[in-house]
Amino acid sequence: MPSGVRLLFVSAPIYGFAPTFVGAPTSLLWALSSLAAKKSDLEIDEIYIYDPVTFSPTTTTELVDFLEKKRPVLVGIGNSSAAHYIALKMAAIVRSTLGPDVPILFGGAHENVCAYETVEAHSDLVDVSFAGDAEYGLLELVRIILEYGGKWRNELLKKVELIKKAPGQGQLCLARPGRKPVVISYSQPLILDQIPFIPRYLLEQSYNFGVFGGKPTAQVLTVRGCPFHCSFCSSHGQVRARSVENVLTEVAALCQDGIEAIFFDDATFTFDAQRTQSLCRGLLTRGLDIEWGCQTRVDKIDAQLVHTMRAAGCSYIYFGIESFDQSVLDSIHKGFRVCDVKVALEIVCQAGIRPGISLVFGLPAETPSSIKRTLSFVESWKEQLWGVSLNLATCFPGTALSRQQYNGDLDFDKPPPYEGYPWCVYEEGLWYHPSHITGEFAATVLEEARQRFGELLLMPAYDPRRGYDTDSNSPEH
Repeated sequence: MPSGVRLLFVSAPIYGFAPTFVGAPTSLLWALSSLAAKKSDLEIDEIYIYDPVTFSPTTTTELVDFLEKKRPVLVGIGNSSAAHYIALKMAAIVRSTLGPDVPILFGGAHENVCAYETVEAHSDLVDVSFAGDAEYGLLELVRIILEYGGKWRNELLKKVELIKKAPGQGQLCLARPGRKPVVISYSQPLILDQIPFIPRYLLEQSYNFGVFGGKPTAQVLTVRGCPFHCSFCSSHGQVRARSVENVLTEVAALCQDGIEAIFFDDATFTFDAQRTQSLCRGLLTRGLDIEWGCQTRVDKIDAQLVHTMRAAGCSYIYFGIESFDQSVLDSIHKGFRVCDVKVALEIVCQAGIRPGISLVFGLPAETPSSIKRTLSFVESWKEQLWGVSLNLATCFPGTALSRQQYNGDLDFDKPPPYEGYPWCVYEEGLWYHPSHITGEFAATVLEEARQRFGELLLMPAYDPRRGYDTDSNSPEH
């Protein structure tokens, strides 16, 4: 039996084949930032992260082997909705290997919406689920668990005020088998600059994105929330930004650590043009010669801003255009015009920056004409585009689209409703779609896109007769 205090945190992979874009589990790292900084104070010997790309028999073997050898005293699992079913399977593995006394914690994008439902339905597997900001609430919970051992539940209920006073906005949902879960809500000011930089040193592997030529790459989040309200997306809410100085300090540290490229993970990197200008000027003033990219909206750039971004090292911008049909864009409250798409691409290409785009088919107001219009537009730009992400309209918890199509009644606790070709070729294509999206619809859109600009598609290469081409040289986002 190993001695010492060890914690394990797992990033649950999505159900199905490995995604085209494999990045670091940055949301999980953010949640661990304060805990990792207090590791010595809490007398924690090791904090481990397990970040499998897929869930397979090998994954199970690796997880069980780790659990048996290291015997962590606590296991946390981060998940998205598309990974929730796998997260529950991993929790079951933890429970069967370590027994009922080792606390299992959940958090992540799915739990931000469904934390209460998770602990209510799975009190045998999940002891606590966090929704929202978890950096300081998690720190206090771990402190209680380590101090009181098997009595941590009772002590937590005695120390509710500690959680309520934790900086951030969110909830801690505590499972109580046979009874309703306890919900501890907290809403305190959270200054992002005061959160320690995410502990990338906990990661055993390095990451690189194809768009940066395989350079060692780090993902950096400068803003939480998104000021826009696209109906298919749950990443909206209050916008909280780190200071430009704080971001520049992190970038400088990454450069010293050998990172050669950065992807800014903000939902809309240029939502504040003045702030983006200041960040770019800071990169130049400090002599931080690093290649970088970002994702943003077509209506949130202009020629002057893009010129400054290029001078500061930006080589790639990823736009969520979704459709080149105004009726479709209006139906999802996208908030920009189709003419903005063309203007944005022209500005970016003229500046020498490579654009990538995402498309979503099957959205409300979609018609055969709107599909053709979108495919034709992309085909006309295929010489300038770096890559195209092809998606089907998918309903996730907490979105307006899910309320419209399913009245919010989605079950991610069980295997996905769609399996096999063509669903498996789309990222997250196995899950819930509006009823008008049939297998024939998905296959037709896919094949048409392949014929028009197949070399640009950011998805696994798949032949329905032979399966996946694992040696594909498809570009990565």
